[in-house]
Amino acid sequence: MTLSLAVDAAVPAAVTGDALRLRQVLLNLVANAVKFTERGGVEVAVRALPDGALAWAVRDTGPGMDDATRARVFEPFAQGDASVHRVHGGTGLGLAISRHLVEAMGGSIVAESELGRGSTFRFALTLGLATEPVAPPPVPVTLKAVRAPVLVVDDNDVKRLVAQKMLQRLGIGCVAVEGGRAALDALAAQDFALVLMDRQMPDIDGLEATRRLRAMGGPRAATPVLGLTAAVFEEEVAACRAAGMQEVLLKPMTLAALSQALARWT
Repeated sequence: MTLSLAVDAAVPAAVTGDALRLRQVLLNLVANAVKFTERGGVEVAVRALPDGALAWAVRDTGPGMDDATRARVFEPFAQGDASVHRVHGGTGLGLAISRHLVEAMGGSIVAESELGRGSTFRFALTLGLATEPVAPPPVPVTLKAVRAPVLVVDDNDVKRLVAQKMLQRLGIGCVAVEGGRAALDALAAQDFALVLMDRQMPDIDGLEATRRLRAMGGPRAATPVLGLTAAVFEEEVAACRAAGMQEVLLKPMTLAALSQALARWT
């Protein structure tokens, strides 16, 4: 499978807008496309519209959707036909969150799909032109040696891989698992310096997994847990802390945010 990017020549070099929300939308759409694409590829394309807006399209060569599935695809945990669901699972919260974020930025998002012909998710946003030089991203902090690997827990293959690559760039070993149950098994078997725990997972969610870790007893029960969530509302943060998490990081996570959190808790 290939992942490609196509940027129209008319797209400005820099624009102003909510970079965090836009990054989260694109990561969610790409992660969903990769999840359903076994062969072929996923393309992210962006072009400038005549009215000055920018239009994004995320295309995949996956199984596609029938009209009924497409009509509800932005609902939380939407599922296609039984055969697709057995292999891939539902779409989770990613598409529902993406619609919410796009609409919050004043845009709209649509899905185009046919069974056997893949899917395309399109959204357009009106953003301002940047009039000042773009500030460089924050530099990750220098970390001391970490005594044990970090455990990455996320049911999304792409987001799990992104976290692994970030930890590799920081020179930190990691073990990655795809759900709360697998996380508890790993925590019972070996020591970890810290856990990056996804909040929403279909088997055992991040809150319950953290509560069960704290109930284990012994030194491993005190392993720091950083929650990963796509929606950091005040009540969400409170629920994560009540379950025993030390901190909550917003997805999509940045390298600087990860390194700073690791410096605080390892």
